[in-house]
Amino acid sequence: MASSGAAKVPKIKLNSGYEMPMIGLGTWKSEPGKVTQAVKDAVDIGYRHFDCAFVYQNEAEVGKALKEKISNGDVTREELFITSKLWNTFHKPEKVVPALKKSLSLLGLDYVDLYLFHWPISFIDKDGELFPKDEHGKHLFEVIDHIDTWREMEKCVELGLVRSIGLSNFNSRQIQHIMDNLKIKPVVNQVECHPYLNQKRLIEFCKMKDIVVTAYSPLGSPERPWAKPDDPNLLEEPRIKSVAQLYRKTSAQILIRYQIDRGVAVIPKSVNKSRIEENFTIFDFSLQAKEMENLSWLDEEDNRCHEYRKPLNVSETLLLVNYHLKLLHLLTMASSGAAKVPKVKLNNGFNIPMIGLGTWRADPGKVTQAIKNAIDVGYRHFDCAASYRNEAEVGKALSEKIANGDVKRDELFITTKLWNTCHRPEKVEPALRKSLSNLGLDYLDLYLIHWPISFIYTEGELFPKDENGKHLYEAIDHVDTWRAMEKCVKLGLVRSIGLSNFNSRQIQHVLDNSQIKPVVNQVECHPYFNQKKLIEFCRKKDIVITAYSPLGSPARPWAKAEDPHLMEESKIKSVAQRCRKTPAQILIRYQIDRGVVVIPKSVNKSRIEENLNVFDFSLEAKEMEVIDSLDCNGRLSLISTMKDSPDYPFDAEF
Repeated sequence: MASSGAAKVPKIKLNSGYEMPMIGLGTWKSEPGKVTQAVKDAVDIGYRHFDCAFVYQNEAEVGKALKEKISNGDVTREELFITSKLWNTFHKPEKVVPALKKSLSLLGLDYVDLYLFHWPISFIDKDGELFPKDEHGKHLFEVIDHIDTWREMEKCVELGLVRSIGLSNFNSRQIQHIMDNLKIKPVVNQVECHPYLNQKRLIEFCKMKDIVVTAYSPLGSPERPWAKPDDPNLLEEPRIKSVAQLYRKTSAQILIRYQIDRGVAVIPKSVNKSRIEENFTIFDFSLQAKEMENLSWLDEEDNRCHEYRKPLNVSETLLLVNYHLKLLHLLTMASSGAAKVPKVKLNNGFNIPMIGLGTWRADPGKVTQAIKNAIDVGYRHFDCAASYRNEAEVGKALSEKIANGDVKRDELFITTKLWNTCHRPEKVEPALRKSLSNLGLDYLDLYLIHWPISFIYTEGELFPKDENGKHLYEAIDHVDTWRAMEKCVKLGLVRSIGLSNFNSRQIQHVLDNSQIKPVVNQVECHPYFNQKKLIEFCRKKDIVITAYSPLGSPARPWAKAEDPHLMEESKIKSVAQRCRKTPAQILIRYQIDRGVVVIPKSVNKSRIEENLNVFDFSLEAKEMEVIDSLDCNGRLSLISTMKDSPDYPFDAEF
């Protein structure tokens, strides 16, 4: 028996009277075909605690290893502490005992030491699917009181199928609901826990209730499937590496010891024998109080962690009485509006929602509320620019909605733009970082060169002019600016880069000299100026067109009383009447049916909502032709005051 290692593992006494080893081997996402050997290696090293779950779909592999090691006399069943978990599709009372018996059969055991309520979220049991969905791809939730499920968990104890029962991913209110209605007390709450999410308050709450906390993802789950290249990596944190160097340990060993020194059980996962052993070699040192405090401060100090932690621990935000609705809110993008907005794939593999909220000339003081209203309605795409002078208001709204759990950063698509005074290569990155600071973000989804016209940089001036009132232009090759944009992608400051207001010749010049292809060209586009040739050109180059001023920009400052009004056009109103929609909705749907992304602007809540309600109809080919017939080369944003620029884009055919 490999008992020397096992002997030194401290145990913590559960409120059921049983003891649980403070370290175990996690098996979530362990590669199929490798789990059996990993468990056998772990037993040899000294592990006696193994954390399993039905949803991991590898309990049979774990069971095979345990059977072999017990049969060989390497370990006895009584030395082992085996955990499994009840999956979300088995919360109906009549399904609990059979679900546990199924896990016992897979594990080859007569009992488990601990059985956990895996999530406080109930799914409809649909033909054995682990994540059942309807025909629209929405999760099929079921409302089941946790107490009804818990009482069957208690029955499992009475039947001798399990020694102790507990919870996983439950928040304090949900735990209290169980505590108020139980016969057998939960012994454990297993939750995501690491320095980016130290769970201090939940641990204190559980300690008061005599419930042990077990930490999953203690190393920050670097191999989680949804990780992005620009996500922070806990194992690379300088503060952790510094402590590791002091003790001549790895970052992983420091993170594991951190939990044990807090009195938290820990279940790191690996199938690599050397890492399994490394993770176990943490009982020859302990961390000092100051070091513990410094690691815990990573949660409070590092703003990057707030987005990072949410995908793993959704349940922290769930309310007891409406947790199903809240999960739907988080997992299916906060509203039916967000769920039904189609996306178009960009040439770099990212997706952009087909409709977004424009923020040009949005009234100061009203932008923050407009963004919050838009998120509530279902918008996830927001179009900004440094020159709009309202990025900070947008950022305030985004920060509040993310912090409240109403939306995740990953669900959002945020665009901003490089202004004309910052085209010099050395000014591009600082300009982007300034926008990121204003927006309160670590990265952008899309950064555009706002105009192909370059101004001489003059502090604080958007439109610098000489003493005669003439614009101060600067000759800067677009390619030089573009290469600095490409550098921003490589630095992880932005995922995609593109153009705005570029004509076909200017686009081709960038394409001929680029390493990273533009994904978008954002241009004025509406039935008076339908951009048909430019759209066709960009489509051949695999560049998406985004349409600004899709409603004809009726509030543009330079509009004259005699100018035609697109939303008053009889042809538009006729189509609107047939579709029982407003002219604005017809104009937005027109772009979507052409495959053009569209960013209407409003700060009025009812109009914001109206503009999104365009996915319950589509325009017929004949109606599209009628609308196209309005084209009269009627560009509204001529910027005629800049016609003297050598880079003026509107003197080309398209």
